[in-house]
Amino acid sequence: MRGRDLEEWKEAALELKKAQPVNIEGMDDDVYKCLKLSYDYLKNKETKFIFLFCCLFPEDYDIPMEDLVRYGIGLGIFEDVRIQEARNRARFIVNNLKESCLFLTSNEEDCVKMHDVVRDVAKSITSDMYFVKVGGEKFEEWPNIENLKRYTALSIMQNQIPEYPASWDFPNLQTLLLRENRNSQLAMPEGVLKGMKTLKVFYHRGSYSHYPFFVYPLYGNLEPTLSHLTNLRTLILQNYRVGDTTALGGLKSLEILSFKGSIFTEPANAISKLTSLKLLDLEECSHHSHMDSILPSNVIARLSRVQELYMWMMSPRRLFSVKPFMSFNITELKPLARLTAVTMMIVNFENIPEGFCFPDLEVFKISIGDGGDFIAKQNYLNFCGLVEDQKMLAITRLGCIKPLLPRTNYLSLSSMEGLRNIFPQLISDRDSLAVLRSLNISSCSELEYLIDAEEWEIPPTTKQQGTCLVCLETLSVSNLKALEALCKGELPYEISLSMTKLKLLRFYQCSKLSNVFASLNPQLQLKELEVLHVGYCNALEYIFGKKEDAPPCLRELKLDCLMRLKRIYKCSTELLDLCNLEVLQINRCNELKVILPASAAQRLGKLKELHLDNCYQLEAFLAKQQEGEETIENLVFSQLRMLSLVDLPNLTGFCTDYTLTFKWPSLEKVEVVRCPKMQMFVAVVASDEDSSMPKLKMIKVDGVDIMLEGTDINRVMQGRYKDKVLVTDH
Repeated sequence: MRGRDLEEWKEAALELKKAQPVNIEGMDDDVYKCLKLSYDYLKNKETKFIFLFCCLFPEDYDIPMEDLVRYGIGLGIFEDVRIQEARNRARFIVNNLKESCLFLTSNEEDCVKMHDVVRDVAKSITSDMYFVKVGGEKFEEWPNIENLKRYTALSIMQNQIPEYPASWDFPNLQTLLLRENRNSQLAMPEGVLKGMKTLKVFYHRGSYSHYPFFVYPLYGNLEPTLSHLTNLRTLILQNYRVGDTTALGGLKSLEILSFKGSIFTEPANAISKLTSLKLLDLEECSHHSHMDSILPSNVIARLSRVQELYMWMMSPRRLFSVKPFMSFNITELKPLARLTAVTMMIVNFENIPEGFCFPDLEVFKISIGDGGDFIAKQNYLNFCGLVEDQKMLAITRLGCIKPLLPRTNYLSLSSMEGLRNIFPQLISDRDSLAVLRSLNISSCSELEYLIDAEEWEIPPTTKQQGTCLVCLETLSVSNLKALEALCKGELPYEISLSMTKLKLLRFYQCSKLSNVFASLNPQLQLKELEVLHVGYCNALEYIFGKKEDAPPCLRELKLDCLMRLKRIYKCSTELLDLCNLEVLQINRCNELKVILPASAAQRLGKLKELHLDNCYQLEAFLAKQQEGEETIENLVFSQLRMLSLVDLPNLTGFCTDYTLTFKWPSLEKVEVVRCPKMQMFVAVVASDEDSSMPKLKMIKVDGVDIMLEGTDINRVMQGRYKDKVLVTDH
């Protein structure tokens, strides 16, 4: 009723008073009247369809948005629009229904839920249209056929289907949903399929058989009598064994076809005859080993009306030798003028001819070469140039993906020969990666910089706002032997705004990297960086070179195997501010003797976890105060809960400065493993009346739990390692 005028509100109030409630067990009459009125005032048929259709699913079910879109297209609810437009429309409607409290938010991505009370009302509204047996409504036998004739939709989910009658007469049935039933492999007699000639939407899905490495479908073969369903517009058959597809050839009205998770025993020749097809979903499909591919040559090229093509492999099945689209000719995409969405994995580079470019797609998940993310997100590109003989492809082969870069959200590049930088060698247009959120670069042995300003001839612009990598949130670089810094040279102001939204930065195996925060120019500051991981970068001697290098939002810092790292900081420690740091983990940094001075430690008020492991020369976490430094008397680690000290052979204590007293009001867990020189925890321990560790009841030393019970923690440490020394000497 939002946005309605006063007269409409008065009319609604009158209708609410006159409303006749339906007798639903356990439901208050006023609740029913309000929900029914909310339904009556839904604005259009699309909204009413989505609301009512959701009652076909079990209680508390996570209803996939994509299913609603595909069903709606099959039933003609979304007319004269592209599939992506229908998807956007459905998402808008669902959000409105959530705001009206008719739908609930699901914890599953791209799903929605319906409250059981709302579902009961929806079922009562559709009682003459929808027959529902789902989730606990035990289905023992089919009702009288005459009683079923009036229904336009039939839904049986999470149940057990009785044996089908020999024949059916469903003159009005438009939707049939059979999913997650215990005997889903039960074959439909020909007479049943013949009796559903008005059917527009057919969904059939069941359970799996689990083998050690993959999941195998239990369904029977594709029914030859599907050819009787000539009005079918949406056909979704998941987890099938698909043999002869001849029956599909007669479904001239079919617009949506999905065989997701199925195994093909014969090539799907008949798909080429589906001249009305708009969406083909073959994700997670496979085929018998005697076949080269699921799709014979030129099948896809003949689907002139297809808008969306899904051939992604996410399951471990893709690890086996059989690749379902190994011989697919990528040039078959060229004649598909309406194509807007593609997901596929191309393992063999020979399938991409020189000069080929992908069309300008709106939605895509494309992996070329080995690797790729099993759970890749929308608008994802992976390009691995490593071929079977361990040679790397030349950078010129990247040209095929350039049309996709302006819409790419997730980009992964690896094993490319001759790639020295991303800007300008690979990309010279400053706007090409304007929406990129995640960038992963690995094993490009010649890559020196992400951006090389000295090589980039940047044309002037009147834009006051940056576009180059301005949406980037995650940057991971690994095994880049020539990488010296992220950027080289000074850039114009609008380019210097690159990476300002970066939240996660990871360097791994970059042997020439000498400065983590080498910037474009002084304006660039990673003000939103939250996570920094650096490992196996043996040229690094420090992490923070100047005050501005310390990101103000940094909450997690992990350093691993930095063999030349002598200090965390190079700048004056009085200026170093890590006030939001929550997790600090340092492993195998053998040149470090101390981690921080007290002047910097006093700004670690949010630190929650501290892990120090295998740092051979480390003597203490905090250095003793030096003459001329800011004098500190008390240090409070107010939020530190976990402290782990492992394999530190020269560690003498957390801090050995007698001028400092400490408090850890939140400390609950302390673990010390193989730190033989640790004869004290800190030099000064608070008295029992003013306990510095009120929550710490026990510490673990070399795997042994030791109860404190009021004992000074220093005495525990002295006693533990003194005993160990005596035993060893003995």
